[in-house]
Amino acid sequence: MKVILVKDVAKVGRMYEIKEVANGYASNFLIARGLALPATPATIRRLEHKKAQKLGNHLAIPADTRIILKAKANEAGHLFAKIHETEISEALAQQANLEISATSIILEQAIKELGEFVVKVKTGQVASHFTLLVERLSS
Repeated sequence: MKVILVKDVAKVGRMYEIKEVANGYASNFLIARGLALPATPATIRRLEHKKAQKLGNHLAIPADTRIILKAKANEAGHLFAKIHETEISEALAQQANLEISATSIILEQAIKELGEFVVKVKTGQVASHFTLLVERLSS
């Protein structure tokens, strides 16, 4: 019988792995103790989603997400201080209710001027992106 492990099981496998085990072992031990679920297409989809969330790979960032940061800049549009990943992470949490760690945000180059930028986010094997709009902070 094929099962999806929902916890690490010694000598069987790790959490979220799909394993082929004996029917009696699956029903009487693994499933009965909440260590596994039968591997149906519905449970596989549900557990893949749960696995992605647990590993921080959900990155459900819609492509049309726009985050606005305001910063001090001179008349030419150059920022007095560059935009850091931590500031972007905090803005994502406040404006889009997305908890993305600063280490998952990838900037191809430092943001040192006003404008619109595409920011990449990568956690594990999952990558996404969103638009960051940097505007002048009005005094």
